[in-house]
Amino acid sequence: MIPILYSADLQDAWSVTNGIGRLQDCISCIVTEERNGEYTLQMEYPLNGIHAEDIATQRIIKARQNDKSDLQCFRIVRVTPNMNTMTVYANHVSYDLSFYPVKPFDATVISPATALNIIWRNEINQPPFLLDLEFYELPSAVSFGTAIPISTKSMLGGHQGSVLDVFGGEYEWDNRKIIWRRERGTDSGVTIRYGKNLMSIEQELNIAETVCGILPYYSMEDTTVYGSIQYSPNASSFPFLKTVCMDFTGDYAETVPTAAQLEAKAASYINANNVGVPVVSTEIEFFPLWQTPEYSEFRDLEQVSLCDTVTVFFPRLNVQTKAKVVKTEYNVILERYESITLGTVRKNLADTVAALM
Repeated sequence: MIPILYSADLQDAWSVTNGIGRLQDCISCIVTEERNGEYTLQMEYPLNGIHAEDIATQRIIKARQNDKSDLQCFRIVRVTPNMNTMTVYANHVSYDLSFYPVKPFDATVISPATALNIIWRNEINQPPFLLDLEFYELPSAVSFGTAIPISTKSMLGGHQGSVLDVFGGEYEWDNRKIIWRRERGTDSGVTIRYGKNLMSIEQELNIAETVCGILPYYSMEDTTVYGSIQYSPNASSFPFLKTVCMDFTGDYAETVPTAAQLEAKAASYINANNVGVPVVSTEIEFFPLWQTPEYSEFRDLEQVSLCDTVTVFFPRLNVQTKAKVVKTEYNVILERYESITLGTVRKNLADTVAALM
């Protein structure tokens, strides 16, 4: 597709068909999206191309980011002129949430829906975004809030005590809609193997740094309370039970917790953050067969999107594993994926927020 240029007003991008105009002379345009992380657009455009003089920071480019979703809005943050072209860098409009502050608040929540609605009630300037949340509750209520003013993006997943930190889950950013799901994608049923679509595989399993136990404690003035060590469900599989001490003082602003309450807090944290799960990084390069004429009739069976799960077979290395799509790079002009990464990317929403700041 041809990217479309709009004014800096989001309302225009949502309501006007062609905006300022279509960037027909676009040389290249790649959208990169990571699971709970980076969501950016990079475009190469000739200096003498149509509407080149209209391309400026804060304006919005509308482009396709995968084979399934609606066109997405990206706000231009930097334009770098070269010899005969310009490189345009843009962030998904969800990055605007980094500039909507939330005032300090303290609450007790049991679900991400409650947490996000409380964030919205404490917005100083109401952001023009909508919430779409999966129903999900923790076994027990937890403290949720911030002692200092902070950005909405950080409360969603950029610091300790954020929605991602407390509940886990995966975000999908659909223009002005914020979608939270425990699992964003599905098990697509797609198989990847040599002789079919697998081009290379490199797998790393790192258990040396895996923590499998948490000793929770509270410490305020002359009072210190700590519970027993809480272990991950698979702790018995590790030869060395690596345990860390975790301070939950900030979760108890008015009352002193009991050891049992701290233990429940640690158990909840282990469950929400996959403590005890080794970091498995599978760098896999494979060819998206659904983009070829030969597989056109099987397109729906072979397609995958960000956060979908696929099954990887590699007989020579005796590897059969489930892997999640954690990063995609989509060619907007050609309407096809340039690359799809399975495994664990090291950047996350917290890194994205920190880099933006």
